[in-house]
Amino acid sequence: MTANTVKAAKPAEQRVLDRAVVRKVIKLNRRSRATEERVVLFTVPDESGVDQEFSIPAKVSAGISLKMIRIFRNDGEMSAIAAMLEDMLGIEGYQALEESDVDQETFGEIVNLVQEIVMGVTEAGKDAPTED
Repeated sequence: MTANTVKAAKPAEQRVLDRAVVRKVIKLNRRSRATEERVVLFTVPDESGVDQEFSIPAKVSAGISLKMIRIFRNDGEMSAIAAMLEDMLGIEGYQALEESDVDQETFGEIVNLVQEIVMGVTEAGKDAPTED
C-alpha cells in the first residue's frame, strides 16, 4: 500500500500561475466616495441663474474602468457610456446634464474627457507611462 502524498503549498510570497510568478499577495481596499477629491466638469444655471457645479473624482479607481469594460462587453457602447457618466457624475449630475441644453459637440467633449479619465489615457492620447 502506498500512502497519499500531498505537495506542500508554495509560500504566499511566490505562487506560480502559468508562467508568471506572483511574489506577494496584493491587498486592495474598498472604494470610499466619502472623502474623494473632486474637480468641476461643468456648470448649469439653476432657476435663479446661479451656476451649479457638477464634478467628477480627481482620481479614478481601476475598478470603475473594469466595470465600464464589463458593461461594454455585455450591453454595448451606449450602455457603458451612460453608466460611466452616471458613476462619475452621480445621479444628480447625470440628470443635470440630461436636462441641460448641451449641444452634441460639447456633449462629445464631456464624454471624451470622462472616458479618458476613466480609462487612464493621458492628454497626448497615449496610455499613461508605467514606472520602471
